[in-house]
Amino acid sequence: MSSIALSPKVRRLIRGTSEARETPLNLTVWPSDCLGREERHWPLPTKEGAPDLNRVYVEGIEALASEVSNALERGMAYFLFGALQQFYFDGNKRTYRFMMNGILMSHGVDVISIPAARLQDFNEKMVRFYADKDATEMMRFLIECQPKSAP
Repeated sequence: MSSIALSPKVRRLIRGTSEARETPLNLTVWPSDCLGREERHWPLPTKEGAPDLNRVYVEGIEALASEVSNALERGMAYFLFGALQQFYFDGNKRTYRFMMNGILMSHGVDVISIPAARLQDFNEKMVRFYADKDATEMMRFLIECQPKSAP
C-alpha cells in the first residue's frame, strides 16, 4: 500500500477540528496528554452525560464505516481517532489499539503490534500526531509494524 487517502470528513474527525477546545478549569474531569516540555493535548472535556463526547464518537464511527472501505485503513484510523479524542479517562491508546486489532481480525487481516524496540519511535510519532493532527506519519508507522505476511 503506497498511499492512504482518507476522506476530508474522516480527516476532520481524526484531527478533531469539529470542536473548539478551551482551557480546562478542572483537571479531574479533563484528562490530557503531555507532549513534551510545555505542550499538552486537551481532548473534549467530560461533561455530565457526555453529550459532546457521545456526539463526536457517533459521528466518527459513522464516518469511518461509510467512508473507509479498506479494513486496514479503517482500523488504523479508528485507533488514531480514539487516541486523539480520548473518550476514556485513561488507557485510550491501549484500548484503541485493541479495538483496531479487533477490526483487523474481524476482516481477516493480521494484527498490528508495536515492537518494544520501536516504542520510542511510536511515542515520538504520537506526540507529533497529537500536536499537528496529521495521521499520515502514524498510518505509515502502523503499516511498517504490520507482519510482512499481511496483505
